[in-house]
Amino acid sequence: MSNSVKHLDISVFDVLKNMFGDKFHITVDKHINNSKENINSIKNALDNNNAKELEQAAHSLKGTSSQFGAIVLSELAEQMEQFAITIEFEKAKQLFPVLKSEREKLEELMLLEINQ
Repeated sequence: MSNSVKHLDISVFDVLKNMFGDKFHITVDKHINNSKENINSIKNALDNNNAKELEQAAHSLKGTSSQFGAIVLSELAEQMEQFAITIEFEKAKQLFPVLKSEREKLEELMLLEINQ
């Protein structure tokens, strides 16, 4: 379980679980879908060297990830956002696979948590 704590702050996740009750799985599904859309937008922005789109998608991913207790993903998204602001596409492109992988790990952990 310590591995999941690194990626997902269970205390934050549990607060949301208690707040949303029976509808929590719907909220998590929406978050997962939104995070996938943000990853796709980030990829598109990187492919087109579009700093504004990159900044917006990374900012969105940072905020929603933080709200769900996804600490590592939020920090990676913040780095991506900074690379967009400073127009460092090469660094952003190097970070992208790490960001995408973290989002996938997080999805798996969230689904495990809501099914417990």
